[in-house]
Amino acid sequence: MRFLKWSVIKGKLNSYPLIKQIVFTFLIFNFLSFLFYWFNHSYLEELTTYDLIIIVWFNIITISLIYLPYSFFYLIPLKGKLKKISHLISKIIYCTITLIALFLIVFNIAFYSFSLKHLSFDYIIYLINNQEDKLLLLKFISEYYLLTITFIICASFLIYLNIKTPIKYHKNMGVGLLKFLCGLLVFFILGRGGFQLKPIGILDATKYTNSNKAPFVLNSAFTVLKTIHLNGIKEKKYLS
Repeated sequence: MRFLKWSVIKGKLNSYPLIKQIVFTFLIFNFLSFLFYWFNHSYLEELTTYDLIIIVWFNIITISLIYLPYSFFYLIPLKGKLKKISHLISKIIYCTITLIALFLIVFNIAFYSFSLKHLSFDYIIYLINNQEDKLLLLKFISEYYLLTITFIICASFLIYLNIKTPIKYHKNMGVGLLKFLCGLLVFFILGRGGFQLKPIGILDATKYTNSNKAPFVLNSAFTVLKTIHLNGIKEKKYLS
């Protein structure tokens, strides 16, 4: 009976490749949230059921936000070669975003114990431009090799699923256009965090839980994306 139920679920997921891809991406994000808490629980308070729901909600927001371009090129109703091109672009976008997002999240699982905060875009730029801090990446790979393996396994699994995702043709272009618009609308609304006037930001995490638990509710893919527009502190050298 259980096998039969799983076969039915699997069949339905295979009928909707985009939903299947997003569902497994969602599961991986939540798995990494669990790892983040497991590695850093000594710095955080004990979580409640409500906190877990908020964690899931912020992961939904993050996925909807960062994979909006992917959904655009995957769902856009085209025919022939144009559809093949858009499908290829969607794969490239998904793989690129997945590698970056998972790396940021996994890296911060180890980095949080040093900084007690999530990564931001300005710090990523600083890390890239600062030769000394690049050693942190090498230290991460060597000392936290299990996390490195976890990143490789999770990224490889999601990319493999995406590569196997078939092209979605629409016999009726009107229906295809409707699905395209509805799909983008869902991603857009969820990416904003709802229908409120202002999209959910980093500080909004404290509206759902206390400030001590907020770091666990957030993830570094979300915080980096939300700090792209901020001007970081530039490094100044006073002695030559």
